[in-house]
Amino acid sequence: MKLLTCLGTGSYGQVTYTWGEKDAETCFFPLAISKWLKPKQIFVLLTDAAAQHKNWTNLKSSLPNAHSVCIPDGKNESEYWEIFQAISSCVEEGDEFVFDITHGFRSIPLLAFLASAYLRSAKSMRLQHVLYGAYEARTSDQGKERAPVFDLAPFLTLLDWTYAARHFQSSGDARPLSGLIKTRDKDLWNRVDDPTQFQQMPRSLASLADSLNRLSQALLTVRQDEIPKAVQALDGAVEKATDEVERWASPFVLITKKIAQSYADFSSDSLQAQLKWVHWYADNGHILQAISLAREWLVSLAQSRLPGKSDRQYTQDLLNKIVDKKKQKDADKPTKDDTELSKLMPIADIWDSIRALRNDLAHCGFGRNPVSSDEAIAQIKKAINDLSSLTHSQ
Repeated sequence: MKLLTCLGTGSYGQVTYTWGEKDAETCFFPLAISKWLKPKQIFVLLTDAAAQHKNWTNLKSSLPNAHSVCIPDGKNESEYWEIFQAISSCVEEGDEFVFDITHGFRSIPLLAFLASAYLRSAKSMRLQHVLYGAYEARTSDQGKERAPVFDLAPFLTLLDWTYAARHFQSSGDARPLSGLIKTRDKDLWNRVDDPTQFQQMPRSLASLADSLNRLSQALLTVRQDEIPKAVQALDGAVEKATDEVERWASPFVLITKKIAQSYADFSSDSLQAQLKWVHWYADNGHILQAISLAREWLVSLAQSRLPGKSDRQYTQDLLNKIVDKKKQKDADKPTKDDTELSKLMPIADIWDSIRALRNDLAHCGFGRNPVSSDEAIAQIKKAINDLSSLTHSQ
């Protein structure tokens, strides 16, 4: 394990830092961490002034494994990025780290905190603790001053919750979000060693995570019959778990309303609702799902204009017949089923392009004369936008 810490030029008072059952009397909090956690390497962020100060001289004499990391004062954005690069340079892929922000100068503690969040992903850093020795919160106990130590690492999960919620809202993939809920539920249960506490533990968090996953699977596989049921089930699971979420998974409380708003249109499977689904898939980058659903939506719309004709294959064949007929020289010659065909003319105009685009994407570009990805996306978005005109031509 490695430690990243900061040191300034201030006058640090002697105090007994207490962290759980641990304590250490010192004026330099990094010494307390070194005593408790015994890091193999210690990186100390130092400005030019701090590097020349007696604080560094005194700390270095007590910590032979401490290495200085020179940083600017942080007077502007350019210097902020230099500090970020300096912090990043201390971290190697997969490192286990503890960050200490106690003696940080100006905005350095905030930069270190944000950098730690980023490096967890960028370098797979395993962040164990983000510690702050709260000297200003010291109290006197039997003539000895004691200062509490706070571990801020749990609050980094707020960033995880933010990403997970945004990812689910924009992609329909609930795995990060449900994973956070399940991890929280598992951690809570793992801490219980007294059977008398079982009644107080969460009972609905796991079901909430499962409901998120079921909706996610239905969305990503475009199960038109499952999606509305999954949305309604999620609404019920959220309502049932409300009290537990507020107590045990508070970051989820503020995002439940946004999630409900994001998927409100999926609670119905009407033609109007499904058209909104098509736009949602397209707007959120699920192009293949969007064009596939658009094709099926056209068939459903055509069925609605042919009373008594409930067979989807019959309706598809009829649309294909109109397209083929329009391409023939005798397209204007009347036929016995012109009345039925005329009802589907506006749909058939768009059906031809939707069908071709869907086939091109479904064959992954292996077909004859495949369009480029840019052209395919542009054509699909145009075709999907054209669908709205059909709802006004009934």
